[in-house]
Amino acid sequence: MEKKFSLSSETKVEYGITFHRIVALKDLPEISVRLGDLGGWVEGEKNLSQEGLCWIFGNAQVSGNARIWGNSLVSENARVSGTALVSGNALVSGNSLVSGNSLVSGNALVSGNAQVWGNALVSGNSLVSGNARIWGTAQVSGDARVKYSIGSGVCLNIVTEPYNISYSGEKDGLHYVSVGCQTHSVQTWEDLSKRNQIIRDSNFPEKSVEKFLAILKVFKLEYPDFFKKSVAEVPATPATSKGPLRDASGRFTKKS
Repeated sequence: MEKKFSLSSETKVEYGITFHRIVALKDLPEISVRLGDLGGWVEGEKNLSQEGLCWIFGNAQVSGNARIWGNSLVSENARVSGTALVSGNALVSGNSLVSGNSLVSGNALVSGNAQVWGNALVSGNSLVSGNARIWGTAQVSGDARVKYSIGSGVCLNIVTEPYNISYSGEKDGLHYVSVGCQTHSVQTWEDLSKRNQIIRDSNFPEKSVEKFLAILKVFKLEYPDFFKKSVAEVPATPATSKGPLRDASGRFTKKS
């Protein structure tokens, strides 16, 4: 197997760990890397696979027994440590941290100041951004958008047209669901439907609440156990990341 990187002579010590900057041994045009380009930092060669298009950019650091595999990318000031695995087409960027036994895979994006640790799973096309904290056995999957913190449990976001629907947690024994920009308890959604009340908000034109309730019923039927869990709100709009990106089909685009 032809190696794509080696450890350069440039080193630094942070957190009591000696890091080595990687250097490209061949062109990787799909991710705008050329022979001789310096990349990010690793504790050892084991942290970055020699196969695929996976790469570490900028000041990003990978340490411990963490692994970067497949076509995944780690960029900017992101850190991956512990026994964490970043694989598939995943992107970890910004000032984010992925640690513990966590897994980031698929087309998932972890950016901003987000942190993922424990045995958490971030997969699918999900986006974890802002100051989100994902830990324990929490799972973020599908098309979920998360900007806030969730612990053990499952965080889901069903993307419909033109609405996003997500479980927003439990308070005083009531379960709350967000549809578009509207958040109500399940009982309130049902009461609104009975009264045929019209919901108005700044983002959507007038729609009858029956439309909201129809989506809600699908949500309840597909994820009945989800209403037994208490997790944080899942916002609909992800943060924009910088660095190597992919288009809608998952192909690499030029660095921004």
